[in-house]
Amino acid sequence: MVSDLLYEIQKEIGLVEMLLHQKKDDEALKQLSNIIEKLGGNNNNKFQNEQLLDAFIVACKRRIFVYHKKEKYEEILLDIKTLQNVKYDIYQDDDVLLKTLESESEINKNNMLIELEKFKINSKLIDAAKENIDAHFNIDKMFSRENEKKASKKRKTMGR
Repeated sequence: MVSDLLYEIQKEIGLVEMLLHQKKDDEALKQLSNIIEKLGGNNNNKFQNEQLLDAFIVACKRRIFVYHKKEKYEEILLDIKTLQNVKYDIYQDDDVLLKTLESESEINKNNMLIELEKFKINSKLIDAAKENIDAHFNIDKMFSRENEKKASKKRKTMGR
């Protein structure tokens, strides 16, 4: 029974990879959600088999990566919680940790801008704060996978 379920899940994960290759992200997300639901979501009882737990983790991580591409930061944080509920250590996975921090930062940035928009009086200070948040709170740059100093050196040497 467990081996049948594992085989079925492995086939479905293969299908997800094909869908992602074909740039069919929405279909891949549906398939990943089905896999996660089939494996029981937060029901830890189904993970007495280590391979099923691994398949669950793989499906959650793939869904996080697709959500990241689609900039669905709240969903990313929900999947991070799901991983933590099955005792997955995000502090041993640099991609997952960075996606967690990036999602939290993006949500905080948006919340700050929303709060500043609520200010009822015309204020140069508030306008400057909004512009500075947009200009200096550059999430893409902060969580770039490349060190900024190394990137600028590469640009200089490539330009010669």
